[in-house]
Amino acid sequence: MKKEPTKKDKKPGKRLGKRKTRGCPPIIIIAVIIAAGILGAGYAKVRADYKRISLDESVTFKIESGTGARKIADMLKENGIIKYPRAFLYYAKKEGYVNRFKAGSITINPGLSYTEIFDILIQDNRNLTKVTIPEGFEVRMIADRLEEAGVIDREKFMSLLKDASRYDYKFLRGRKDRDDSLEGYLFPDTYYIYPEDTEEDIIRMMLDEFDSRFPPEYYEKAEKLNMSVDDIVTLASIIERETDVPEERKKVAGVFYNRLKKNMKLQSCATVQYILKERKPNLSVEDTKINSPYNTYVNSGLPAGPIACPGTECMEAALNPENTDALYFVQGPDGKHIFSKTYEDHLKAKGDR
Repeated sequence: MKKEPTKKDKKPGKRLGKRKTRGCPPIIIIAVIIAAGILGAGYAKVRADYKRISLDESVTFKIESGTGARKIADMLKENGIIKYPRAFLYYAKKEGYVNRFKAGSITINPGLSYTEIFDILIQDNRNLTKVTIPEGFEVRMIADRLEEAGVIDREKFMSLLKDASRYDYKFLRGRKDRDDSLEGYLFPDTYYIYPEDTEEDIIRMMLDEFDSRFPPEYYEKAEKLNMSVDDIVTLASIIERETDVPEERKKVAGVFYNRLKKNMKLQSCATVQYILKERKPNLSVEDTKINSPYNTYVNSGLPAGPIACPGTECMEAALNPENTDALYFVQGPDGKHIFSKTYEDHLKAKGDR
């Protein structure tokens, strides 16, 4: 018969009976469960967005050439189309789309999945018409180009332009009353136009682009210069037509500001060319005497309104004129302008051409 072990027989360091195990503290278990729940809920939200985007109405935006997949994902988020740009990139890579996205204007409709958006992004956009409007084009020239592209009825387009009251934009408020077909405000850029886009759709597209290119700080700078938005666009349009040399634009602006301060006539050939609807290289004396609110040889100050649609660089020049003492400029034989402080020096510069 086995003898029951006594206290003496027990070896130190060993215990009789069941070994007790240490479990994880309850708080850690709870934390793990919560974290797993959060991750699961997050994944569920991403998958829901992947399967069907939450969008109330169609959104159209343009992707410029050379735009990368990451930027496109950010653009989709900014336009309220997707919620998770990182997840969008992950699935684009996983499904083999990421390096196949094409430039152009796209429309995303409500209820699409990520995969359906990928399919839209890789299309060649052959149903779109690409139209480029150069800086310095007048509205009549813009209308000609759009008509040539087959995307407008010219007469209807021009008619819609004349009714500025139908377009509610901050930059058009306080605009001088004139029948100029929104000259100056159809922003020059490359546009991708759908077959179903109407004349008004195209006008609003161009006005939207102007709005995006005329940020709040431009309004503030114009106010500091004691100029209205219309004044800035008008001056920018003259600068656009007076020089093709980028580094001269702010100096040309400085000359015009100097003349305005001295109440001198601007005497811009570009304003007379606008009246003539012809870009004559040399004006006659009779041309400079035409009775028109756009003739800066006859009238002091700025003309009645813009004479073309200027680009960003010329608007920035009008807002940031160079500090110069020049009052005159004339184009030299190399295409660059010669600036002069006095009329005598100006005459010499003209004689040296």
